[in-house]
Order: sequence, then C-alpha cells, then structure tokens
Amino acid sequence: MNPKTKFGKLFLAVLVLGLGLMLCPHNTAAFTLTSADVDQITHSDTNFNINSIFMEMHRKKAYVVVGEKTIYLIDFKAGDKHYKTVFVNEQGDTSYAASVTAADWVGKRALVKGYKLNSGKIVAESIERVELRHK
Repeated sequence: MNPKTKFGKLFLAVLVLGLGLMLCPHNTAAFTLTSADVDQITHSDTNFNINSIFMEMHRKKAYVVVGEKTIYLIDFKAGDKHYKTVFVNEQGDTSYAASVTAADWVGKRALVKGYKLNSGKIVAESIERVELRHK
C-alpha cells in the first residue's frame, strides 16, 4: 500500500473521530468547586434554605434561579461520598438535573436546601417542589 494512501486514511480517520467527539453533547457542569468549597460543604454548618418560586433552569451552566437567587447544582465526590443535587417532586419521587425539565418546575414553589459558601455562591443539596398555599 502506498504511504500517501496510509497517511491519508489515518488523517481522515483522526479528523472524523475528532469532529465526532466535539459534536457529541456532554453532561459536565460548568460550575466547578474548588477544594476549599468542597471542604466547606462537607464540614459546614452554614445551611441555606429558601422557599420561593422556581424561576429559571440552566442545566448546561449548572444553576437554577429560585426567588431571584442563583443557586448552583452540585455533582462531585469527596472521599467515598457522592454529593449531587437531588430534585424531589410532590409525590416524593427523586431525580437529578439530567432528567429534570424546566417546564415541570418553572412557576412552581420550591424549597431549596443547601449551603452558602464563603464566596457568596449558594449550592443546592436538594430542591423540593412544594404546594402553593393561598391564604
């Protein structure tokens, strides 16, 4: 086989593979925690709770807006423990950000439990949909 043909086929295969990998969606979150943030979450007493209207969801940037506050979604491991934001519906069924749709949550009341970091960022441990109660 001609060396030019071998090189051409190899180049084409690498090019197609590279383009294929770049075009595939990935589920990595844009928000990354520093080791100080992880330590603060895993050993923290600075709990944060808000019960307000779920306004927006930005899955690719890994945050939601509840009560006009930006709340970051987490998904990381520290030692043998996995920390991941869990969504809980009215029936108590749990799911994670990858399977939650904004249409099911926007406009609904949500109870967010999480942590406020020293940087001022808020990270959610759980987001629970609760009934709207009118007085």
